[in-house]
Amino acid sequence: MRPTTTLLRSLSARAFAFALIGTTLLAACGGGDDDNGPSSPTPPDTQPSEQDHTLFAMQNSSSEDALYVYIKSCGAASWGQDRLGATRVLDVGEVITWTVNQPGCYDVRARTSSSGGQKAEFMGVNVAEHQTTTVTIHDADWQPY
Repeated sequence: MRPTTTLLRSLSARAFAFALIGTTLLAACGGGDDDNGPSSPTPPDTQPSEQDHTLFAMQNSSSEDALYVYIKSCGAASWGQDRLGATRVLDVGEVITWTVNQPGCYDVRARTSSSGGQKAEFMGVNVAEHQTTTVTIHDADWQPY
């Protein structure tokens, strides 16, 4: 086989793999709830600029993985759906960014397991328009659920 044909097949396979991974992640993460809060995580290599978007980021600086992240408008009764989806995890040292549909006050909860485990809650987080608002989880933030 000619070298250019091999290269094109290799690039096509990679492009397909990246497209498949991106589509799977977006589908797994789900969209925003009716509260117009943060939507699906934005892939790291396509981060929008702060000037054009309102962003919410969650950074895990703790020694525990966050298996679930819930975000709701301040004062709302329900936490709604897990913003990480069925297959995503906020690993130790990782940052995940969401585009926010509507700036405002939000409560944020991260959990280490579906039953029991630990939770880290951040109440009254002000997500300002055209900025990135970052919440950082530290070891001291984890409390028994």
